[in-house]
Order: sequence, then structure tokens, then C-alpha cells
Amino acid sequence: ESSSGAANAGADGRSSVNAEIAQEQAALRRRAEAAMKAAAADTVYNYDDGFEEFSTSEKAKKEAARKQQQGQPERKARYISTLLQTANKRKREQDIAHER
Repeated sequence: ESSSGAANAGADGRSSVNAEIAQEQAALRRRAEAAMKAAAADTVYNYDDGFEEFSTSEKAKKEAARKQQQGQPERKARYISTLLQTANKRKREQDIAHER
């Protein structure tokens, strides 16, 4: 008798868990369907809105970069002057060697 009572309790527990899972799945399905409907409403016709949002954010980034650069001194190349001097020196040496 006690073993059949435990079996019934296990079956009741499973059915309640299964019912909870079914409810969660149904709620998830409803949310997914609502998201799909919202995405379907956001079609090609709303492209202009998205583009305007993107372009204004790009303009804002460029403006912020420009303002940041205005506050800083002009940056100079560190190594290019020495590279150019070395290149000129080598060119003169090659010209001298070529003339011989």
C-alpha cells in the first residue's frame, strides 16, 4: 500500500512539473510570436528611420572627435623625419657609388 501511495505522489509531482513546463513554453511562444510581429512591422519601410539614427550617431562621434582634437596640441610624427634623412643619405651614397 505504501509503495503505491509513493508511486501516486511521484506521478502527481511529474504531472504538476509537466504542467508548469507547458505553461512556461506557452508563455515563451507568445513572447516569441509578439517579437516576430514587432519585427515584421519593422520592415524595409522603416529603413529611413534607422539610417537617420545611424547617421546622427556617426555625426555625433565625428563631432566629439573633432572637439577632442581641438583641445590637444598637434601631433607630430616621431620617426618619419629620421627615416627621410636616412633615405636621403642612402640615396646620395648610391648616386656616388653609381657615378664611380
